[in-house]
Amino acid sequence: MNPQKKELWVLDRLKSCKTIIQLKQIHALLIKTSPLRLRAPQLIYPKLISLCTTSSSSFGANLTYFRSILTNLENPHVILYNNAIKALSSAQNSSFSLEAVALFREMLIKGLVPDNYTVPYALKACAQSQALREGEQIHAHCIKTGMLLSIVYVKNTLMTLYAVCGVIKAVQKLFHGSPQRDLISWTTLFQGYVKMGFLKEGVAAFFEMCDSNLRADEMTLVIVLSACSKLGDLELGRKIHDYMRDNEVNSDVFVGNALVNMYLNFGDADFACKLFDEMPFRNVVACFYGWPEEQRKHELWQLLKHLHTRISTPWLCVGDYNEILSSNEKQGGVPKPLNHMEAFRATLLHYGLEDLGFQGNIFTWNNGRHGNAFVQERLDRACATAEWKEIYPETRVFHLQTSYSDHIPIVITTQNQTQWTRKRKVPRRFEEKWASNPQCETMTQETWRVAERNGSPMSKLFEKIKRCRFALVD
Repeated sequence: MNPQKKELWVLDRLKSCKTIIQLKQIHALLIKTSPLRLRAPQLIYPKLISLCTTSSSSFGANLTYFRSILTNLENPHVILYNNAIKALSSAQNSSFSLEAVALFREMLIKGLVPDNYTVPYALKACAQSQALREGEQIHAHCIKTGMLLSIVYVKNTLMTLYAVCGVIKAVQKLFHGSPQRDLISWTTLFQGYVKMGFLKEGVAAFFEMCDSNLRADEMTLVIVLSACSKLGDLELGRKIHDYMRDNEVNSDVFVGNALVNMYLNFGDADFACKLFDEMPFRNVVACFYGWPEEQRKHELWQLLKHLHTRISTPWLCVGDYNEILSSNEKQGGVPKPLNHMEAFRATLLHYGLEDLGFQGNIFTWNNGRHGNAFVQERLDRACATAEWKEIYPETRVFHLQTSYSDHIPIVITTQNQTQWTRKRKVPRRFEEKWASNPQCETMTQETWRVAERNGSPMSKLFEKIKRCRFALVD
């Protein structure tokens, strides 16, 4: 087999790899046949490493095996590190993100020069794990190499890192010190403002962006509409709504939901309902309960059929189905009849619903008994259509623990929960040492003088206290 055909054959086998055993067999073949003689080995090993570091692969990430591959490679290319850092930084797992940061440091120690792709991946990993110190070191590297000023998306990723870690002044400094600003730069700025509680500053940044002749996209509008909703400023909300009409901004399901939520918060339920009826695209969350009696299971499937005929939009169906999909979802008691499980699987398949999986303990119900009489099953689950998964690709299902019910609570999130949280070490109480600072009184007076135009007297007081706290913390 000539090298070109051999390379294509190996790549094809890697694409169809389903287990870690198969992956090791392919790797063994590469070692045995001297992979460095292939025409383009850099195409094969990045794929091999991506499989080892991607948690969404069929057998999950295997960092130990990945490390063994990297250690035994002679002169690993930057592309290999890029693939690994990219996969690890996308895993939604803080330990994987820290591994990605360690890889970046390892590259520098080995004398490899990070390229325009390496740095954003490494900064994303720092944001995932809130590794501020490591992010500042990468920031210094960017300044040293001139990358910060020449590549706008490196600067944008740095802004995201500092926003995640609650360092708003660093976000502002990066933004105002940059000669190049795109829509992502502006969005990151006021998203950082809004998520950290500076609602008015975030809305002001939005209108400043509009004045610079940049057109807001759907994501931008969702953020600013949310800010207006929290501020309770109806006039400001209507101004943004008018901006959408004047600029013919596409109103997707997220923007539509944000508009409906805003007008509901303003107390204008009639107009919110009107907007909802006019939405060209809507999604549905259905809460479901299945009868526990076996003789009524057919009614359960008929109910799903009824829901399916009434819903023509992406939907999520969550609740107690009182049925399992496979035998491993039950422990103890009489085994579930095979035909019951097959009927459940066939029903979900027929109506385009897919189990979203879970994180936590597999079993969601138990009968509370002891010894051989103890039975536990996975009766509760969340299922969604492919359209829902396309809109909410980050949907996660978490099984929590409880001591007061036979069913455990289920939490469903539709976005990454590690992003846009304040740094945990920021104090939320008054620190006595602040009073010893000669500027404390001046800073308190300056922040207290800022006029609050909207809201009740109590909300104005809270706003002043919040401004004062952040001024002292910074």
